[in-house]
Amino acid sequence: MFRFCKEGSLVKVAQSLKENQDKSECCTILQWFLILTKNKSEIFLATPQHQGDETPVLSQVRTDSEEEKISFEFSKWFMCTLIGFLSEVEFEATYQNLCIDIIKQLFLILKWRNGYYYCTMLTEIVHIIADLVKANDRLYESNNHYSVDLKRFVVDLQTVNSSLVPPDKREEGIPQTIKSQVTLTINSIKICECLQLNAVKILQLASDDVTHVIAKSTCHVAWGSMCCHVEMGDLVMKKESLTVLDRLLIHSGLPTLDITKYFLSCVTALIELLCSGCEGGNKSDIIDLEEKTSQVIYNLIKANQKELNQNHLSISQIQHMLQQMTVVIVTYQMKKLATTNMKNSVMKLIVHCINRLNSSQLQGTVLKPVMESLTTALIKILGTSDNCQYLVALLVKLVLIEMGTVNLKIESTPEQETSATQGSCKLALSQFKRKRKLDMDEKPKRRKVPKTLRLLHQKIQIQIDQFDKHLNQELAIPLLEGIQVGLETVLTCYNLCVCQDKTKTDFSYQVTEDMQSIDWWIQQKMLQQLNEGCIQSIVVKCNQWQQSAVTSCLLNILAICSNFLRLKDTCDLVTEMLQNFLWILSLPWLPNDPSWYDLKPDHAKEIANVARNLSDKIEMSMKCRLLEGLALFPKDMSPKWRVHVFKQAFSDTDWQIRNTAMTSFPTLLLHLGPNANHLIHDLISPVIDDKSREVQLSLANNVGILACVVCRKAVLSKVVPYLVGENCNETNQRIVTKLKEAYYAACMEQNIRLQETIVLTLAQFGRIAENEQLLVVILNLLESMISPIPLIAAVAFEQLKYVAQYKKMKTQDLFMRSRLPICKFLAEAMHQKMLSCNDADAATDILKDVTKVLDFPDDKRFLQSANKFIVPHLVSIATPEASNLLKKISVLVDLPNRKKIMMENIKYIFPYIAIYFQEAEQGKAMKFLQKETAFDMEQLLRCQFQTTHNELLLHLGTHYQKNKRKRLCYRKERNIVEAASNGACMSVKLVANIAVNLIAFISLLQFVNATLTWFGERGGFYPPKYELVTFQFICSYLFWPMSWVMGVHHTDCRVLGELIGIKTFINEFVAYNELSKYIGNRENLTWYEGLPAINSSYTGNWTRVGRDIHYLDFNHTLVGGTIEDRSMVIATYALCGFSNVGSIGIMLGALGAMAPTRKQDLTKVVVRAMICGNVACFLTACIAGLMYEPR
Repeated sequence: MFRFCKEGSLVKVAQSLKENQDKSECCTILQWFLILTKNKSEIFLATPQHQGDETPVLSQVRTDSEEEKISFEFSKWFMCTLIGFLSEVEFEATYQNLCIDIIKQLFLILKWRNGYYYCTMLTEIVHIIADLVKANDRLYESNNHYSVDLKRFVVDLQTVNSSLVPPDKREEGIPQTIKSQVTLTINSIKICECLQLNAVKILQLASDDVTHVIAKSTCHVAWGSMCCHVEMGDLVMKKESLTVLDRLLIHSGLPTLDITKYFLSCVTALIELLCSGCEGGNKSDIIDLEEKTSQVIYNLIKANQKELNQNHLSISQIQHMLQQMTVVIVTYQMKKLATTNMKNSVMKLIVHCINRLNSSQLQGTVLKPVMESLTTALIKILGTSDNCQYLVALLVKLVLIEMGTVNLKIESTPEQETSATQGSCKLALSQFKRKRKLDMDEKPKRRKVPKTLRLLHQKIQIQIDQFDKHLNQELAIPLLEGIQVGLETVLTCYNLCVCQDKTKTDFSYQVTEDMQSIDWWIQQKMLQQLNEGCIQSIVVKCNQWQQSAVTSCLLNILAICSNFLRLKDTCDLVTEMLQNFLWILSLPWLPNDPSWYDLKPDHAKEIANVARNLSDKIEMSMKCRLLEGLALFPKDMSPKWRVHVFKQAFSDTDWQIRNTAMTSFPTLLLHLGPNANHLIHDLISPVIDDKSREVQLSLANNVGILACVVCRKAVLSKVVPYLVGENCNETNQRIVTKLKEAYYAACMEQNIRLQETIVLTLAQFGRIAENEQLLVVILNLLESMISPIPLIAAVAFEQLKYVAQYKKMKTQDLFMRSRLPICKFLAEAMHQKMLSCNDADAATDILKDVTKVLDFPDDKRFLQSANKFIVPHLVSIATPEASNLLKKISVLVDLPNRKKIMMENIKYIFPYIAIYFQEAEQGKAMKFLQKETAFDMEQLLRCQFQTTHNELLLHLGTHYQKNKRKRLCYRKERNIVEAASNGACMSVKLVANIAVNLIAFISLLQFVNATLTWFGERGGFYPPKYELVTFQFICSYLFWPMSWVMGVHHTDCRVLGELIGIKTFINEFVAYNELSKYIGNRENLTWYEGLPAINSSYTGNWTRVGRDIHYLDFNHTLVGGTIEDRSMVIATYALCGFSNVGSIGIMLGALGAMAPTRKQDLTKVVVRAMICGNVACFLTACIAGLMYEPR
């Protein structure tokens, strides 16, 4: 590590990484550093040596050990060296990030081991950033002719060198490996900015701790440095510095006054830069910078709103900020901002500034012209871009401000403004005059509308007038967006001032009688013009637009429609306009049915043509939005047509439309009224069998909402049978879950009527439920039956009886089918009652109620049937209250004490605890049992050991049978002939699969060998100097170590490695075919060597040529040579297995065909199975080699 990091090697390391990249030794060492910081943290900070586990006394100051000091000095030196790497411009981003990851781990080590060391290191990082800011300024001033050495992370060289030597050898001497301090030389702008950026990234790692760990003065240095980066850095530097500032705002709020002033000026300048478009900047960097800036603005607002924060923005700072933001908006109009978040954050910042000022300040000589300029600029933006929704909140605020400072009373004409001194006399005389023609005597009056509202009216009117001239999509969409935003602003002001409580706003104003009318806020003439010309013309013309423009147009119309739906009760003209909106929202469904039911729009033929032309241009998401809008119309607006549209939607082929229809259906039902409840049966019943899981879940999630809608007449129990299905277990379960949630919510709110309705609904559901769902219903009815409210308890008691009666059985039979969960519920309910009131009689009252509803003659008979489950569960609870309950139960069954009842049920207690509880709970229950019975565990087990053992076996047997019934699937063959025929047909696929795989892999082997040989010959690898490059040649070297480990002679290891490779990657049949050649060669060689004994004219001599054997007596060659007998035996066993790559496909094909439902499980284990099979074959070969005896 020291040799790698020693002084003067930074340039060499950077050059090595640049030339060799991941293959460089330096890259490997850096990765090794990262592993060390994660797994060997004691290298960088020694573990403190404690005297014991006792907590140290606070008065005793802990001193660092010698090893801690040495390791920390090394960590400082190491940190400085890594920062030196980060200053190298030649370092690629990958290796810079690797160094930063190492520093991150080093920070974590220091943070959790020694807070003082962590603070020291973090302080040094902050000061390095500040030094780099100063150096950067000097470099720019001197035109890059400046150099400075940053002497940070100063270490004791003797201590650092001692870290090289083990503690026990330091007395022998410490070599001076490190002879000088590590210095960071900054001599160019490029190096300075590179190190600045990386230092900021390092500070980001600990930005959450900056305000809590380091000194306040150092924290102020960090604030100033980051603000300087925001002011003068490039886009990437600004973004990274904003990340640090964001964390500082979250954890410490605003800094001191002077730093806050600098920070606000930087933020303002940054907003101005972004609004100007950042010419020449990378688009992705600009978007990232806008997102980060918007986050900083949001946190700036939050920090200033927190009352407990030490620092807040002053009034002068807020006024200055408001002035600067107004100048930016007036100058750039925010058209060039790329993200909606940035636009919203700027508007929220202005609204926040306005909220912090009072009306006198806003209307003073300083800010009044600013507010007027801001209003004019914002209204000017309307209609110039297609995304102006962010303006609504600020425009509403400006209107309310003006209303709070302007006298809104109706003004008199000049004729009425007579002398105030004559007013009282005229009033007195008028009392004796006869009042005639009062209406004729009244003078005309005029209203004083706020200037902002008048400007909005003018802007909306101008945009409406421009529609006839500009119907191309580039101009029409922004105009429509501007109309929508203007109308929403006006109507929002109307709702805040007239329809809602004025206390929700920050400004006081007087609402006159004239303001109660919508005409004061917006003229009906304007609405009429919007209705007749604007909307219809744009819809007719948009069939020539692109799909995106059509979507934007419909979204704006939908937004305008939602605004007018709020006015349907205040303006007669709104009803006429809603009729137009109705057919516009119905465009996707108009071509499907020419009758249109009660939808009777004007110009029906033109509308039909528009619907046909636009049907392909409306996106699926837009159709869903339109369907949601149709559900919001009032009852008298074409109800038949809207119901017909929902019928089409429920039968649509696209699941998104069906899902939207299911979600919006409760809203439609609410607006249509109680007479439309039959639609639940007509429209919802087909959805029960819907194959889409999303639609099924939507149905289950909306059952509670439907219940609330239909509860207007409390007839939900008649609707439930149509909401559930026989094969929709998941949906039914969701329905029950939602009903339970609604019941608990009703209990919390003490809504007795809703509780009663849900109990009736659950009972209705229980009549058609089975198995687990029926059990859930029974438990919920029992829970309701023990309710403290007499009405709910009586209804639940009665409904449980009705459920049993409907299923033609007794309630006792229902209990016998589910004794364990019912008894468990009863024990828990009794225990909870004991905990709440500590009254055993009250708990046994629950027992008596359950006994009565389950048709048992008395408590004793019920407990005789249920004690085998109630007593074990009470023992498992193991509390004093459970002990009191056991005592009470023993009295009810005529036993002397609780010890006796536990001893009688010991055969059920042990299996229950062993089966249903974890080890910790088992120990708790066993201790309780020993305490209550005064017996040791051995004595308890000896009491009824055989019976306990039998109960456990019974449970295991029952559990096994359940799994067996679930997992076994029986064939439908009726006799042996049919079974044999079907089995033969199934084997065809298996055999064909194997044969095709064999052919494919043998062909593949030939192709691979031909390809490798061709490339090898081009590289000069050809006989006789070299062997041909083939797949077998490669495997002979790859599996050589495996062959040698199995006991093969080293001369045969390449041959066996070749055979193993063929067997593993091709097939064992091909490998055995190759092995047969070696066996044949061995037999041939044995015959040849025995020829001299038969005929003395033969010598039996031979020689090797490469791996081949050439007979000297004949002109004959054994190609490939031969191997020893021992090697043949080992190879025979090593190749004997089906574990190869080809078998993966065969096994998946064969077993997947036989068990299609388990194919996913097969794919998970098939590779591991192949590896295990090979290992098994190799182990068998090893054993065969050990047992082999040569002949």
